[in-house]
Amino acid sequence: MFLKTQQPASPERRCQSDLWLTLTGATLTGATLTGATLTGATLTGATLTGATLTGATLTGATLTGATLTGATLTGATLTGATLTGATLTGATLTGATLTGATLTGATLTGATLTGATLTGATLTGATLTGATLTGATLTGATLTGATLTGATLTGATLTGATLTGATLTGATLREKGGERGGKRGGEREKEEEREEERREKERGGEGAR
Repeated sequence: MFLKTQQPASPERRCQSDLWLTLTGATLTGATLTGATLTGATLTGATLTGATLTGATLTGATLTGATLTGATLTGATLTGATLTGATLTGATLTGATLTGATLTGATLTGATLTGATLTGATLTGATLTGATLTGATLTGATLTGATLTGATLTGATLTGATLTGATLTGATLREKGGERGGKRGGEREKEEEREEERREKERGGEGAR
């Protein structure tokens, strides 16, 4: 299925175009919309469970309350899209662009956003429990009151992001290797301290003799 908008040449074609773009409450479960152009489309309350929208363009689209559970949006463009209250549980948004998108109250539990761009996105009150945001860009994003319990943010960019009241319990913010390196570094410091103490004692003993 391929939905593409073009500049309408007449009022009649404009009407037809608007009909194509209004999919409020539509059921598109398992639909294949690879590479589809849905710029400015209205999909409020639509069901796209398990749908494939790889490389699709949804710039400025409205998906308020839409269900995209298990949907594939790899490389999709959702710049300025509205996904308020949308459900994206287990969805794949690897490399997707969500610059300036609104995901207030959205559910992204277990979603994969590896390498995704969420610059300036609004995720106030969003649920990202167990989500993977490895290498994602969240520069200037708003995550006020968001839940990121157990989320993976390794290598993510959070410059200028707002995380006021956010929950990051059990979240991963750095490489495990780095953690091990930090631990080893700490152990080395302790060993050096113990060695220095031993030497001090030896010097003290020699002075007493």
